[in-house]
Amino acid sequence: MAGSWCRNLLIFSAMLLSSAPLPLLAAQATPAKQALHTTTTYAVSLYGAPKYPADFKHFDYVNPNAPKGGTVKQVGFGSYDSFNPFALRGTSAINILNQTLTYDALMTIGFDERGTQYGLLAESVTYPDDYSWIEYKLRPNVKWHDGVPITVDDVVFTFNTMSQHASPLYRALFQEIDKAEAVGPRTVRITFKEAGNRRNLLTAGMVAIIPKHYWAGKDFEAPLITPPLTSGPYEVSSFDLGRTFTFKRVPNYWGKDLPVNVGRFNYDQMVTDYYRDTTVTFEAFKAGAYDLRVELSPKDWSVGYVFPAYKHGEVVKDAIKTDQGFLYTGFFYNLRRPLFQDPALREALAYAFDFKWMNKNLFYDFFVRTRSYFGNGELAAKGLPSPAELKLLEPYRSQLPPRVFSQEYNPPDTDGTDASLRNNLRIAMQMLTKAGYKQESGKLISPITHQPVAFDILLADPALQLVSGHWADNLKLLGVTATMHSLDLPRYIKETQDYDFDVIVGIAGTISDAPGREQRNFFGSQAADTKGSLNYSGIKNPVVDALLDKLANAQTKEDLLTAVHALDRVLTWNFYSVPHYASGSMKIAYWNRFGQPKIRQSFGIGYNDTWWIDPQKDAVLRAVRGAAN
Repeated sequence: MAGSWCRNLLIFSAMLLSSAPLPLLAAQATPAKQALHTTTTYAVSLYGAPKYPADFKHFDYVNPNAPKGGTVKQVGFGSYDSFNPFALRGTSAINILNQTLTYDALMTIGFDERGTQYGLLAESVTYPDDYSWIEYKLRPNVKWHDGVPITVDDVVFTFNTMSQHASPLYRALFQEIDKAEAVGPRTVRITFKEAGNRRNLLTAGMVAIIPKHYWAGKDFEAPLITPPLTSGPYEVSSFDLGRTFTFKRVPNYWGKDLPVNVGRFNYDQMVTDYYRDTTVTFEAFKAGAYDLRVELSPKDWSVGYVFPAYKHGEVVKDAIKTDQGFLYTGFFYNLRRPLFQDPALREALAYAFDFKWMNKNLFYDFFVRTRSYFGNGELAAKGLPSPAELKLLEPYRSQLPPRVFSQEYNPPDTDGTDASLRNNLRIAMQMLTKAGYKQESGKLISPITHQPVAFDILLADPALQLVSGHWADNLKLLGVTATMHSLDLPRYIKETQDYDFDVIVGIAGTISDAPGREQRNFFGSQAADTKGSLNYSGIKNPVVDALLDKLANAQTKEDLLTAVHALDRVLTWNFYSVPHYASGSMKIAYWNRFGQPKIRQSFGIGYNDTWWIDPQKDAVLRAVRGAAN
């Protein structure tokens, strides 16, 4: 119900982030002059030393002796028509949520520390003290699933191809990169456009490397209706296009014994079946059609688990607290429409969104309110600007709302009663009257368009009509007409890519612990004019652009926090969206057939990564199911 829209938004977050293409990168070059001092290491850390030493055996949050085997079933939503995750066209079964299962990158991360990468395809990295470039030395035994070695030519081909032809999501990774070049038989150098930024050392490490010999003669920008050649721990072994596909663990995967992979990727097969209806998916879960459900429905979580398998312990519920921040969601105004150019209107409309009433009466108190684009943790701006923030903001004081400097932002709130809502609507009407709006025959008239204030809320899921409808009902009391328009997912994606909407439910910001250049794709002026970007609102604000530059170039954690707090204040006080809500924990339910590591990872739940099928639990469950049948 209320949470089902998160499913569609995750799809879009895997789609498109904007960037301009880069010039063609050199395929071979003479090594550049070395800096005075270079560091060669097994890992790169943005803040301090890596958690794990060079001779570590495995991550702490895995079971190194986890048994391999078995098949798990997963749920997909909607459909897919491609296996090319890098193309703008098509909806790919391989996407940002499962890509690391099939594609290897130069580096990988640990899910229990921030801002650190460990070698995967690369056995070591070298960089100078001015951070102007980084070199990756490939391991000698890396290979594609067809047995062909992975070479530096593949790496350079990847950077050339993606910077020119991939969707904006992937091109965004190359904004700070000047060129990629082979400087040795197993060494590739990535040179950055500017020196002095340590954050650039993490830029290239997580790019999925693609095979040059496979893509020769193929259109990289087109959808693929058959699975491509990959290199990771899994490959697509079978599929029914649009309906289902199967990942099969690669038994001779080149990297299976690396310390970063020990205890991971334990299932033999992962089968994903697609569903188009969220109600049907819950019924399918109760029938055992798939193994784990991320529960986004407050109603189902609160009162839906009354079926026999849950009562008898065959299905387990778990609310997992992680260190990940809340993903920002909200109603996003399209400022490309003249109606929404007025910040007074944007602010006033938010007073009709009664979170407290909805949370109590519709959502079983399932959610907490979001107030920041960067979660509710340390990245969120709180209180008044610090001296360091003021140093960033003061040069732009004349271009900023005064409240950026004088007030902490919090969205309009109620106590959940009708009286409280009426008070909020009175405040909104006073703001609108002051800004020149008038009511005529019960309709609010805009001083900008000289027409009644009316707009359409574009939805990807009919279940969103409950939330949107409640907001629309309250807006009627202000004389505002808000209608709802639900589209199937392909049409919705097309219209959002083309910015052909008034208001949508969208996502922005990050759940990253170290936001940086990728934030330009949510908030930057260039992204506002880039088809398919995630700058839904069409934000073109020179102060935001300047703060995004500060964020991208932050050298220390203190610099990062200062820049992101200042940016958060400017965004929230410009009222580009109406903030929604988030779950205070990740709520999951699963059939009781799994083993889990004793130590949980800090980010995510590890279901596809570190869990395994427990033979004893699985046997008990099979026996119960057999008896039931």
